[in-house]
Amino acid sequence: DFLEGFEADERTMTKFIIGTISGIDRPNTPATRGNLALIRKIAGIDAERLNKTRAEILSCTPEAVHKYADLFRKIYKNNVIIAVGNDKEIKKNAELFSTVRTLV
Repeated sequence: DFLEGFEADERTMTKFIIGTISGIDRPNTPATRGNLALIRKIAGIDAERLNKTRAEILSCTPEAVHKYADLFRKIYKNNVIIAVGNDKEIKKNAELFSTVRTLV
């Protein structure tokens, strides 16, 4: 219901967008940059994907948020639980999941 009724004026949306972008584009130490580069390499996340994600965030509107209402309602109704993690560990514990999918 929150997503379906979500309303935000331009100023509020700008604040949400800035907050979201600041979480992915903050200054990092050389060690952190190295760790991020390794994680992205392992996950197969390239510069093109990062730029696409940034563009999607920057172009977000209240109407775009509304489009997710039905999806989240179905997830909540069906008690969907999602685990994102190490491929080997998830496969080792596959019996805990009804479905296992590789995302990247």
